[in-house]
Amino acid sequence: MFNYIPVIPHSVEVHTDCIEDKQTTQSFPLNATARTMLTVIDGKKNIAMIIEALNDIFPVSKEQLQTDFIQLCRSLNEKHLLNFRVTSSNKVISVLRYYAQQYHPRFHERTDISEKNFLPIFMHLFVLLFKKLSLFWCFITLMFAGAAVIFQTPQLLLYVYYFSVLHIVVVVSFALHEALHTYLGRKIAGTPFGFIANDWLSIKFVRPASSQKMPRMWLATLLGPLIPGTIGLIGLITLVSTTSTPPIVGVFSCILFSLHLLYLNPFFGDGRTLVQQLLLRRLSL
Repeated sequence: MFNYIPVIPHSVEVHTDCIEDKQTTQSFPLNATARTMLTVIDGKKNIAMIIEALNDIFPVSKEQLQTDFIQLCRSLNEKHLLNFRVTSSNKVISVLRYYAQQYHPRFHERTDISEKNFLPIFMHLFVLLFKKLSLFWCFITLMFAGAAVIFQTPQLLLYVYYFSVLHIVVVVSFALHEALHTYLGRKIAGTPFGFIANDWLSIKFVRPASSQKMPRMWLATLLGPLIPGTIGLIGLITLVSTTSTPPIVGVFSCILFSLHLLYLNPFFGDGRTLVQQLLLRRLSL
């Protein structure tokens, strides 16, 4: 059996009439009932324990309390104002449950990174991305390893090596991409704003909407995909021009880095954000 423990991140504060995200300077209104429910959350009580505590406060059925409380928590979780920690009596099951839930469409997790230096930010993102993709990597590895044993073809283990290398390359390239957004954004703003949003299909740096108008903030948006993409292009050109038969792993690694340049497409992602920032900058001149 799993216990779901709601946790309010340390950079989120509950006030009398609103809940405030200090990292993005956003506030969301709260009514008296929602505020009372949130005051019971301490990061230790699971949902069942919280419902018991709320039952002493509100003269309604436990079923209604549970429905309203879970709805409130899910709404805040979608806005990255609340995390869920899942525990179990079996630690192995708890770990597996966490890795598996990352692929659920309703999965949302917030990670606050207070560092301003590049290396700690990069390592935080590397770990997050490695955990995000590790279950998929384990599945592919076991599939090829099992096939090698069953069909007695050790050559299949070579694909495990290829896939493992490419797995690390994907993690490093995206960690570099998001670390550049985070580091440069904080360097330009002069304060450790923003947080890392871990959703079921992405991990990204979320910054305040007001930061879009900051001078030179467009550089943080541009260099995030540009630097890993340029590294990939330079590596690919070097491999092709200096070796007659470039190693396939090296070629695919460079291609994966180069693909980050697609994020500069003006119709989505960083490219669209960059266009908006440049337009705002032009209008403010």
